[in-house]
Formats: sequence, structure tokens, C-alpha cells
Amino acid sequence: MNNITLLSSNPPNRDITIDIAKGIAILLVVLGHLQNPINKYIYAFHMPLFFFLSGMFVKEMSLKDTICQNGYRLLLPFIFYYLYAVLMKIGRLFLSGKFTIESLWFTNIDSVFYNIGPIWFLLSLFYIFVLWSLLSKCSIRIRYINLLAELNYKRFMFKKLCILLIFSKLKVNKLLIDKYRMHNLYAIFAKLLNICKQIAGNLVNESGNVPRRGFVPKFSDLEVVALNMASEAVGIDSESLLFAKLQEYRVEIPNLISRRQYNDRRKITSSLCNAIRERMVSEMDGGEDYFCIDSKPIEVCRIARSKRCSMGKKDFSKAPGVGYCASQSMYYYGYKLHAVCGLSGVIHSFDLTKASVHDIHYLKDVKVDYSNCTVIGDRGYISAQVQLDLFETANIRLEVPYRCNQKEWKPTFPAFAKARKRIETLFSQLCDQFMIIRNYAKDTDGLFARIIGKISALTILQYINYKNEKPIGRIKYALF
Repeated sequence: MNNITLLSSNPPNRDITIDIAKGIAILLVVLGHLQNPINKYIYAFHMPLFFFLSGMFVKEMSLKDTICQNGYRLLLPFIFYYLYAVLMKIGRLFLSGKFTIESLWFTNIDSVFYNIGPIWFLLSLFYIFVLWSLLSKCSIRIRYINLLAELNYKRFMFKKLCILLIFSKLKVNKLLIDKYRMHNLYAIFAKLLNICKQIAGNLVNESGNVPRRGFVPKFSDLEVVALNMASEAVGIDSESLLFAKLQEYRVEIPNLISRRQYNDRRKITSSLCNAIRERMVSEMDGGEDYFCIDSKPIEVCRIARSKRCSMGKKDFSKAPGVGYCASQSMYYYGYKLHAVCGLSGVIHSFDLTKASVHDIHYLKDVKVDYSNCTVIGDRGYISAQVQLDLFETANIRLEVPYRCNQKEWKPTFPAFAKARKRIETLFSQLCDQFMIIRNYAKDTDGLFARIIGKISALTILQYINYKNEKPIGRIKYALF
């Protein structure tokens, strides 16, 4: 008896109110065909009520599926009943002796149609379904318009986008990518090139090249630097993808070099790129007294493949090494990126070392480049001897949180803990937008050039926000 299940007469998900509405509509149809004074009021809404109830359960389908499904469900009964009515009409005329061809032609075709009775509802309902399928495409495009409004695009673009979306979805998608979302690679390249020309100054000659002997390239060094920054700014991390997109701008960039030449010259111009970055940094936040320091692991390959890695084979001093990342609790094979940033969120200096090099050793470079300031670091920089050396040689105060097992333990000053989030945010942006942990380089020079290009691209986006009087940390919106 415990396994017996009581079955209800109504399905669990059935809406009884819909059935009640259908019953009321049927009663109104019957009442409307009777002679009564309220016929004109009943005919105003009783049949539209059936159409309204049918539309409550309609599903989004293509025009082809709508015609096929509703044709089988509505048109076939209508056709069979219509043919039956025509045959019955012919039979009555034939039995009465009044059958002629003219009796079934234009003069009496209306009478034949009216003899089908209430079956006209099926044909009308089919027309409504087809009309709804055609209008639903316009509603879908209206949804795209509402989605664009949520993305905070410029208001003066809304009218043009709305008109184009209604008439051509494919055309608008191309315009959206190439124009309005600033994914036009050439436009970004031209903008960054103009900034580099203003900042470079005496670093390059009139043709935009670093002064040197030999052949003068038509595609200048500044253009190589700007193209490197532009590709990193839009998230193009692969050279093959970059040059595939550059084929669309052969007219705008007639002197474009090949992929191999670009790879070689990017390594050569890495020092120029870093010099331009340093000038932008000095203009944005020069004269700061508080800095944050941290390191980031840059993995070259898995440890299991480290013996087969060809990077650094020619020069052992530049070869990667095996290190340990305490924050991620993992061993890795590669390099370690050390960086120092100000409280404004701009990277002042950085360097790459082997992964096996401890963070403390980078402080030797810090005391050469900085003085009379405060440097905030994490527990990886704890060293009483190093702290004393920095203070005595360069008047640098190194602030690091104490470990819990230290005798001199004291709580971390909240302002210092909040300030360290600046450099953590920068590392997150480098990993997210600029994909700094992804490695496509085959040698150390290529890897160093990629790292310099990514950090320089981050800096120039901050510089654009700085010039436009916007928060420099919102680099994703710098090009809009």
C-alpha cells in the first residue's frame, strides 16, 4: 500500500485559468450566434481571445519550421474540410438538377467558401503564425539594440547602430568590430604612433629611426614600437594572428615589413621601447616617496621538458632556472619578473632574473635607482641585514610584514597592506589583458622583447587615460 501513488486528474504543470478562459470564450461564441442585444459587444473580443490564448504558448521558430508545423496542424484539416464542403455543394446541385460549371465559378465561389462554417478559424490562425514568425525577426534585432545600450557605447552612435541593425545584421557586426568597438588595428596603431613621436624626441631622427649606420628602413623603428604596443593593447599575442589581420591594411600601411623582419626588429628596438616607457612614467608620477615591490613567475615550459628546452643554450647566464612560487605553492621552470610601482599604479622599473634567484637580490638594483623613499614589500623580502643596508646606503625604508613566529612581531599597518594591492592589480592586468604568462618565444631575447612590449603597452594605455584626465587604472577603456 505504501507504493501506491494517487494520480490527479489534472497534470501538475497545467494552468487551469487557461482552460477556464477557453470555456468562457466557447460560451461567448455560442451566445454570440444567438439573437440578443449584446452581440456587438461579444463580437468585439470573443474570437480575438482565442488568438490571444494561442499566442501564449507559441515558441520561437524559423519561418520554415513555422510553415511546416502549423501547415500540418492547421492547413491540412482546413483543406480536407474545404474539399468536403465543395463536394457536398456539387452533390446538392447535381441532385437538384441545377449543376453547371458556372455555378462553381466566380459567381458562386463565395457561397462555397461560406459553407465551410467555423473552419475559417484554422486558416486565419495559420496566417497569424506566419505573420508572427516574420515580425519576431525584427524583435530579435531589437534585443541586440538593447544589449548595445547596456555596454555604454557613445550616445551619438546609437541612432546609426539601430538603423543598421534593423536592415542588415551582418553589416552592423562588421562595423561594430571595425569601428565602434575600436578594434580597428590601424586606428589604434596610428594613435599610438603619434604618441610615440611626441615622447621619443631626441631618441630618434627625423625618419623615426635610431641613428645607426647602414640601410635606412622605410618602416621606421617608431612604427615597429607602435605596432608592438598596438597588438598587445588589443590582446593579439600571436604574430601569425597579427600579420593575418594586417593584410586588411595593406593600403594604409604600404611599407609594412614581413613577419620575420618584424620579429628581428622588435628585439632590436626593445631598448627604444623601454626608453619611451620610462619617459611616460616620469611624466605621469615623478617624485614619489612610496613604492611597492613584488615578483611574478614567468614559466617557460614544464619542468619535465626543461632538459629539452633550447632557451638559453647559447648563453648560460641568460638561461632559465627552476624556482618555487610560494603564493601558488608550485615549482616552475622559467624566469622571475621583479617590478617596482608607485602608489599611482605605474610601473617605474622592472627586471627579469632566473627563477632560482631570491627576491632579496633584486633589492641591490633598487638601492641604485632609488633613494630617500619607502619601499613596501611582502614577507619574501624579510631580511634585517638587507633593511639596514638599504637604509644606510640610500636612505630607503623597507616596510615588510612580520611573520607570526618572529619575536618583534607587530600588526601590519593597514595603509601599507592597502598600498601593496597596487602592484597586485598591475600583475593581474598583465596576466589578464596582456597574457604575460603565455610564452611563444624561442630564445631569451625574444622573451625579453615580449615582456618589455607588454609592460610598455600597459604604460601607454595608462598614459592615454592620464592625458584624458581619467583614472589611469581603467586601461580596458583607454582606447574608447
